[in-house]
Amino acid sequence: MKGPETPEVVARFSFKKDRAHEFNEDGRQVVEMDNLTIEEVIKFSKEFCDSLDNICILIDGSEVVYMTDYLYESSQEGLEGV
Repeated sequence: MKGPETPEVVARFSFKKDRAHEFNEDGRQVVEMDNLTIEEVIKFSKEFCDSLDNICILIDGSEVVYMTDYLYESSQEGLEGV
């Protein structure tokens, strides 16, 4: 649930080619979702890190964050401490 100071977040999830069909009907590798919180994006990335190649996050329409390194670290560490 968003509060008055919660940034507007749009996340673009890039799925691995062999896993994309599990996340959308037409098998697109890139899926964009809006109206998310940073916490929701992190939770999704932890849960599905083995299916993702990258996540690009647009925060408040201006700040872009790529989570490639975060996904690599999460998959290598088994998500402990992330």
